[in-house]
Amino acid sequence: MRIINQHYINSDFVDSIGKDVADLINPSTQEIIGQVVLGDEEDTQRAITAAKQAFKSYAQSTPEQRAEYLQRLHDAIVDRLDDHIEALVKEYGAPIQTAQYLVQGAAGVILSTKEALQNMAFKEMVGDTEVSLHPVGVAGHITPWNANIMYFCNKTASALAAVS
Repeated sequence: MRIINQHYINSDFVDSIGKDVADLINPSTQEIIGQVVLGDEEDTQRAITAAKQAFKSYAQSTPEQRAEYLQRLHDAIVDRLDDHIEALVKEYGAPIQTAQYLVQGAAGVILSTKEALQNMAFKEMVGDTEVSLHPVGVAGHITPWNANIMYFCNKTASALAAVS
């Protein structure tokens, strides 16, 4: 049984401060396949602080740099395609064909976002006024407990591309 007791914060896996534990149950077999330690308010604050710090330099990145980050995220998803499919089958009870579709779609949405980024005008004239898009701060994305990789990649790719 897998136990997840860390959070990815500030480019590192750190132990959870939270103490509440939730079982991960395979809906097809009702077997407990793992447990996850839930983050608490202090874990959340650590993540927010790290994100705000990282935003300072990330907000200065160019669209070309962000396109490269998106490509790397895509490649990381594809490199572990089978792991992601297996997780969807076990954690959500998804049929293999559905799991394949969701993982491939998640990788595809990242590339679509990369393409949109390359065609995005961050400055344009509206009449006599120049309108420019600028980053304003960190955003958190919330997905339902039963969200799959497609939700995560869609929101993450958009957030990575949004800064100008």
